[in-house]
Amino acid sequence: MHGNLVARPNPARCLVAFTPMTKIRLLLPLLILALGGAAGPIFAKEARTPYLGAVVTDALTGRVLFEDQPDFVTPPASMTKLMTFAVLHDQLASGALALETPVTVTAEDSRIGGTQLRPAAFGSG
Repeated sequence: MHGNLVARPNPARCLVAFTPMTKIRLLLPLLILALGGAAGPIFAKEARTPYLGAVVTDALTGRVLFEDQPDFVTPPASMTKLMTFAVLHDQLASGALALETPVTVTAEDSRIGGTQLRPAAFGSG
C-alpha cells in the first residue's frame, strides 16, 4: 500500500522547470542578501551634508557653537534676498545704518510667513 508515501523533490532538479529569467528573479535577491556588506559599498552613494557651509552662533554671547566650511560663499537664493542685500549694502555704505543698528520685530511681524504677493497690492482685483 502507498499510505505513507511523501513526494520529495530532488533539490538538484528544483529550478529546472523555471525559465532562465525566472531563475534570475528568484536567485538575485538571495545573491544580494548573501553579499550583504560586500555589495553595500558598491551601491551606496557618498553621504553629503545638506549644506555647503554653516555657522551657528549663540545669539546672546556671539560664541560660535558650530562651524563647517564657514568661509564658503554661496549666492542668495531669491530676488527678495538680493534686493534686501542691495538696500542694506547701500544704507551701510552711506552710514545711515550700522551693523549694530537694532531691528524691531513685532509679534504681528512674526506671524507673516514667506513672500506676501496679493493682486490687490498691484492695483488689480
